[in-house]
Amino acid sequence: MISAQQEKAALRHIARQNRRAAYAAKGDISTQLQQHFPYEGMPERGVAVGYWPAGSEASGVDALGVLYEQGWSVYLPHRLEDDGNMDFAAWASGQEMQPGRLGISIPAGVPAIDLESVDLVVIPLLAFDETGARLGQGGGYFDRALEKWMSAKPVSVIGLAYEEQQLPAIPVEAHDQRLDYVVTDKRLWRFAK
Repeated sequence: MISAQQEKAALRHIARQNRRAAYAAKGDISTQLQQHFPYEGMPERGVAVGYWPAGSEASGVDALGVLYEQGWSVYLPHRLEDDGNMDFAAWASGQEMQPGRLGISIPAGVPAIDLESVDLVVIPLLAFDETGARLGQGGGYFDRALEKWMSAKPVSVIGLAYEEQQLPAIPVEAHDQRLDYVVTDKRLWRFAK
């Protein structure tokens, strides 16, 4: 019998191909994604964590810019630790970025901090399904951070993707964190938890 980890590894291969093909066909979809911010029921402001896109990831830079302009405090991953944890740095719209670990750009000149309280997470993904399950790169960085933040209070989790990144089903393990929403170039998906 195939394990959930083996199934996820096979799905990651398919999902990377799907995402690369969508990126090649559509290019940057950040303008389409930004149109869904703010979404109905979103707090007016708070602390948001996002990501800087790498490779064929859907870019949420415009959406994060909208949040920043509305008064949100926005943070991006600054340092990925060997133990699987992340530190974060404050980000401002238009801020210069610099190369970081694993080819991920990080905010320039801003010291890393450990966030204790987060209201909204804009998260990258390889794939999602109609239940809100998320397939990430496999490092578990965001899952660990989400688990910590969610232990303190509810956190809204939004994935950004090309519509072609949807898969029929993704196996979910105990440590996996589900999405509340996925914003694609086509629509806003809402998931019940």
